[in-house]
Amino acid sequence: MFFEKEGVNTLESNGELLITILSSQAQEESRNLSEIQGGN
Repeated sequence: MFFEKEGVNTLESNGELLITILSSQAQEESRNLSEIQGGN
């Protein structure tokens, strides 16, 4: 899979690593926003 906007190709090993890092970062950001909106 190739993500044009991010310039990431998951067919390459470094592309898989980058997707893993970016998805982890997005998940953490989402969790933080949920905590802020929930008042926790």
